[in-house]
Amino acid sequence: MTKLKDIIYNKLPIQILSYLTKQRDGDAIYGSMLADTLKISQGATSTFLKQLRGMGILHSHNVGRTLVYNVDSRNPLLRQFRVFDNLLEITELVNEIKQYSRKIILFGSCAQGRDTHDSDIDLFIVADGDHHDIIRKSISDFQAEREIKPVIIDSLELIEMEQNDKVFLEEVNKGIELWGGQYE
Repeated sequence: MTKLKDIIYNKLPIQILSYLTKQRDGDAIYGSMLADTLKISQGATSTFLKQLRGMGILHSHNVGRTLVYNVDSRNPLLRQFRVFDNLLEITELVNEIKQYSRKIILFGSCAQGRDTHDSDIDLFIVADGDHHDIIRKSISDFQAEREIKPVIIDSLELIEMEQNDKVFLEEVNKGIELWGGQYE
């Protein structure tokens, strides 16, 4: 089955942005390393990196004869691109599990566009208890680039959480609702 990301990411700049925005602040990025990792032309990679630098999205400095780039993760364009990239990564999973869920929310660093390649993907899922195992299996079987960490609760547990864990729920509610209506 063809993945949505594979269909949309058929252009070199999008592939490069996807890779770059997963890097931590201060990570050194070399054009040749990036080209090798993504299996793309070094010339095209170099041209695009220079364009991003010109737009203020990347910073660069020389280390000997090598130009080293760093991502400016404070750039709002890059943060929003990260969110878009994260949504593409999990869209197929959400479509698979929404039939068993009352609500699905992406929260944490992935919802804010502040995640990196080693961040996990936090999902908050409200579902009837008899669907929890199906949802966990679907998540376990889903091939994502990073680990998916679900918090799966039923409606009664949600009511308890509203009383006993308001701080956590506030963080969840800052996230992005991917599926569902009002809590029942």
